[in-house]
Parts: sequence; structure tokens; C-alpha cells
Amino acid sequence: MKSVTRNLAVAVAVWGMGSVASAAYLSVDFQGDTVGIAPTSASNVSTPGNTEVRVVDIGSIPADPFGGTGNQSAFFRDDSQADAAEATWKGGAGGLTSGTFTIKYIVQDGGTVSGGYADNPYMNIRLGDTAGGSTQSTIGPWIDQNGTTLRFWGPGATAFDQTALLGAVNTLVINFDTSTDTFTGTINGNPLTTGGSNTVHSFYSGLGSLDSFYAGAAWSSPYDVHMFIDDAVIDAVPEPGSALAILGLIGCLVTRRRSNNQE
Repeated sequence: MKSVTRNLAVAVAVWGMGSVASAAYLSVDFQGDTVGIAPTSASNVSTPGNTEVRVVDIGSIPADPFGGTGNQSAFFRDDSQADAAEATWKGGAGGLTSGTFTIKYIVQDGGTVSGGYADNPYMNIRLGDTAGGSTQSTIGPWIDQNGTTLRFWGPGATAFDQTALLGAVNTLVINFDTSTDTFTGTINGNPLTTGGSNTVHSFYSGLGSLDSFYAGAAWSSPYDVHMFIDDAVIDAVPEPGSALAILGLIGCLVTRRRSNNQE
């Protein structure tokens, strides 16, 4: 059995190396950006009026709230009703027709006045196709948080049954399919449902592929909304063949071991 364990460990290690070597379509963690200025990893940043978007770390004011020493994140501040602090990140040509988007974010009251848009801090995250431009021209999944209410825009847009955290880290996962204009997802590990059971949600049609994401803090006058984002990834769904291959290899190793024991 020890030989099976050793062989399996080697097989898993080799498979894992292959997985690591396969880079995500788009991955943003802000580690390569300069603290104190707008993230250079973004394809477009908009900070009109009294708004800002900049990279922060543990020594910044406000400080990066995610990873402690050595980590960096993007900070959005908006306290102007007429304007919005926003930025877009874009992947390579072509985009993905199906895949997964993951992001960690925090939205909170910045302290100027208690509350924000509709008396709550407000933010939104959109996925779309930039169509060669610097911002989305076609809206795919569009998620917003108003206080602890998490909602989406699209056909039949409504609030999700699940709430989001205010002033603490949220992990949002969206599984998208542009061939059916639908998505599923989770917030902090809880499946996103509407009406108590519906797990598949529709977004605006016409999105041929998905190549970018947008984040923004907006519509908050006279309040001061703070938003932080980190570890945003758009990636294809793992090929089923990868998992099947490792399972097949495990079966071969076990069968071989049993055969040796019977000789």
C-alpha cells in the first residue's frame, strides 16, 4: 500500500504542477501596482469630482483590510452624488464564453455621514465584454450591494435571498455562460437564490463572450462610501478531462497493487 501512496503522491504532484502552470484568463491582486496611485493594472479608471481610486497597503490611510503585511488592494472612495469612483480590468482578446469570476470585496461607511445611497453604503460589480474599448459596452452579470442587500440587474432583476456583509470581507463567485445568458453563484459560500429556490439567473442578452470586470462605488452624496477589492479572477471552468485523468490514474495504481498482491 505504501507504493500506491507514493505513486499517487507523485501523480497528484505532477497533475498539480500542470494546474499551476495553467494561468487564469485574468487575475488581479494589485501586488505589482504602486501604492498611493490608481492601479496601473486597470484598463480604465474614472475618478471625477470628489472621488478616488488608489492602491493601498497596511501602512495606507485607510489601510488595506485584507492580507496584512505585504498585501495590497484597491480602494474606492465616493462622496459625490453626481460622480462615481470606478475602474475596469480587461483580459486578452477573445474573452470566455463560460467560466468563473471570483472577487473579495468590502463595502463600508467611510464615516462622513452615517449611511450612503438610500441610507446605505453602495457598490456594484459588473462583468462584460469591452468590445475593444476601455469599459463594458454590453452588460453581463451586474451585482450591486446596498447595505447588506445583494441584488442583480438583468431580466427579472431582483434581490437575492442571501445577504452580504457590511464592513467585512465578502467572497463573491459568479459562474457565467454567455451561450444561455445565465449565471449561478455564491456569496460567502452560500448559493445565490431568489424566491427561495431559483439558482439560475438571467442577464442581458447579446454578450458574445466575457473579457472584463468593473468595480465602482457610486451615488452616495452626501455620504462617504469606502470600498476595497482584492484577488479578482476570471477563469475558464476546469476541463473535466483533468479530473477524470487523475481518477483514472488512481484506479490503475490501485488495480496494479492488488494484482501484485495476488501473485
